[in-house]
Amino acid sequence: MRRSKELIGMPVVSLEEGIRIGRVTGLVINPPAKAVAALMIEKGGFLREEQRFVPFAQVHSIGANAVTLQQGQYAAKGTSLPEILRLYQEKVSLVGAKVVAENGTVLGDVTEYLIDTTNGAISAVEIATVKPAFLQGVRLLDSAFIRTIGKEIVVVHDAAIDNLTPVDGGLKEQAGQAWEEVKSKSQTWGKTLGSKIKGLRRPGRSTDQPGQPPSETKTGLTTEAQSNNFDTDRSS
Repeated sequence: MRRSKELIGMPVVSLEEGIRIGRVTGLVINPPAKAVAALMIEKGGFLREEQRFVPFAQVHSIGANAVTLQQGQYAAKGTSLPEILRLYQEKVSLVGAKVVAENGTVLGDVTEYLIDTTNGAISAVEIATVKPAFLQGVRLLDSAFIRTIGKEIVVVHDAAIDNLTPVDGGLKEQAGQAWEEVKSKSQTWGKTLGSKIKGLRRPGRSTDQPGQPPSETKTGLTTEAQSNNFDTDRSS
């Protein structure tokens, strides 16, 4: 699967002719089929030609760096592809559409959709519950829950409400996770500091000031000095 935005700008190459036909400029959606009907192709250069389309059925492969076709003639003008041209003129982009459940609950706005590159089917849509999406993150909804794809609104079954899969928690969730990490580290540091303080206060530790002899030694010296003085007085 590939996100729709990943296809935009990719070069289109003909395998038989070994030439670059152009680049992908957009996607044509078939709403009832819930699929991409065609790729919009534009040639490079200063002179812009009439928009060309490649029916998805004619796509040989969508690789990491390019889209390949068997023949360059598969990129045809809209006049020779009336059904593709009709869908193109409907201008259903899907991205930006409001997602509404059958019971009237608004789930958010479509920010992206995923494409099965083997057949063009839209496999899932990404939905942002608030704007901009990076604040709250996005949720993924399987296309099986989509009932109708319209130009402005995507209608989904009520069961879609309980089947949204978180893809990105957004800035709010990231901030919450960062706060929990800081709080955890603070608690650990506080416990370590508390243990060190208790160690300094353990019983039996001398309370004499640094640089002074113990009180017992001072008392012993004083008594001995007094005794010597007394003996000296008696001898005289």
